[in-house]
Amino acid sequence: RDQSMNLNHSEEEVSLTLLEVMKSVKSKPLLNASAEVKMEEVNFIVDSGAAETVIPNSTGGHIAVTKGPKFGTVYKGIEGSKVENQGERTLHGSVGRNAASITAQVCNVTKPLYSVAQAVKAGYDVTFTQEGGGTVHRSTGKKFPFTLRNGMYELTMQPSPGFPRPGASA
Repeated sequence: RDQSMNLNHSEEEVSLTLLEVMKSVKSKPLLNASAEVKMEEVNFIVDSGAAETVIPNSTGGHIAVTKGPKFGTVYKGIEGSKVENQGERTLHGSVGRNAASITAQVCNVTKPLYSVAQAVKAGYDVTFTQEGGGTVHRSTGKKFPFTLRNGMYELTMQPSPGFPRPGASA
């Protein structure tokens, strides 16, 4: 747990002026990464204290970062540091045997974090077991398994075989 950053969001830390301006701006690409970056397996640390699912900019780097409704929000890290939301990126792939799309906030963090709070808000029940656990969607029954590694729960996303990769011909 000391290797991940726990992100807690509070209203006082949000610059209201910037937030109001950003709400009026439509979603636009902000950053594009090098054409040589490929989507690799993404191992999210499952974090019950994280307010948002977050990834470093290097995760899914070939996918444009877009301004989302949380762009510019400042989160408070577990050790008190401030972490600014740089936009969002949607990763497409599979988790376990199911197709998955995960929209994550791009921040200056060292590892991808999967927010339990966001999963519950999206309609998933979350369980933790000695073997790992996972999420199950209350309406669809769609399951995403967790693995227990080195005392931490992980959700592993594989890139979709049909997902375009930079430099690949269509």
